[in-house]
Amino acid sequence: MMAAKIATLIVDDEPLAQRSIEAMIENDPNFTIVGKADSLQEAKRFCHDQQIDLVFLDVRLPDGNGFELLHSFAEPAPVTVFVTAYDQFAIRAFEVEGVDYLLKPFSKSRFRMTLDRVKTHFERVKPKAHLTMEPKSLRIQVRHHGRRFFVDPKSIHYIEAADYYAVIHVPGKKMMVRKSLTKLAEDLEPLMFRRVHRSYLINLEQMDYVDRDDRGAYQAVLKCGTKIPLGPKYQKNLFDFG
Repeated sequence: MMAAKIATLIVDDEPLAQRSIEAMIENDPNFTIVGKADSLQEAKRFCHDQQIDLVFLDVRLPDGNGFELLHSFAEPAPVTVFVTAYDQFAIRAFEVEGVDYLLKPFSKSRFRMTLDRVKTHFERVKPKAHLTMEPKSLRIQVRHHGRRFFVDPKSIHYIEAADYYAVIHVPGKKMMVRKSLTKLAEDLEPLMFRRVHRSYLINLEQMDYVDRDDRGAYQAVLKCGTKIPLGPKYQKNLFDFG
């Protein structure tokens, strides 16, 4: 049980979808439903009147696009789970940092996976926001050619596993650090990094798009042009491919 319940708003114009989400949330004592809305305007009123921790957000609503609601959030903005029957919005949902992307119709087991992901987010990421040291001030210490470098995580394109070491890829150079990819993922995931393969950790701010390679497998294409394979078990770290 979490210390405080997660205040949840459901935004969906389909009554059946609303009831389905509500019924499954009510089975988890970590969540409390503070409102339901079937339009953008109604959802904006909820967001204006009270603090919302989590929004289950349909993309297509009668009076607009669900993405428009994201601009109405006050800080700290709530976590968003997109719920839609359309898979073409998945990349955009990922770009605005949606914690999950549920394709209708979804199973109870798939929804429980979403709730688990949300709880992990609040347990792991939210407390870090209250640390005295801002995440932006974090630097990774790396020894390279006899020198000690302090690397800004924002400059990292991706990190590659190399046995018990990891290779950090920054513009123009590669640097090895004596730290496992698993430990680096724990440290860096709150700073917009995601483990997308057993051998790769990528900086989401350096990512351009996701497509398929010649064999049909998913890959992340970074802004620098590097293509990183997405391991099947790690694809959920980006979004749900359905």
